[in-house]
Amino acid sequence: MFSFQSKSFLLLVILGAFSAQTASACVDDATFQFALVNTPTTMVNCSWLTKNTKKASIRIAAYCPTVNTKCVKSCSNCPATTSPTGSPQKSPTGSPQASPSAKPSTSKAPSSVPSVKPSAKPSAKPSAKPSAKPSQA
Repeated sequence: MFSFQSKSFLLLVILGAFSAQTASACVDDATFQFALVNTPTTMVNCSWLTKNTKKASIRIAAYCPTVNTKCVKSCSNCPATTSPTGSPQKSPTGSPQASPSAKPSTSKAPSSVPSVKPSAKPSAKPSAKPSAKPSQA
């Protein structure tokens, strides 16, 4: 029987192997070589695909369909990462408040509903043109 400590150690070893495999999954096979189509006696490695930046797109289009499992990085065939991208954001504060805030709105636009009480003083800037009908008192 395994003890709790040996099970924990075994789990750490497995997770470590998995993360090492995941971290190195986007690497070209350093020992892999392939023959050029036009000169089959010439052997090249994965870095040849991108070494000449002017010819890289042509080489990638011609060779990556057959060598992309060995030239993973050069052929941009890296697996998607599944590790977290950062800390979680703060959770929402809860439901909206039922009562209004203590401070008045800072909006410059007039309200859509008229006030119940008339203002204490006359307006500092009356409207540019008078209304067509008198207001109801």
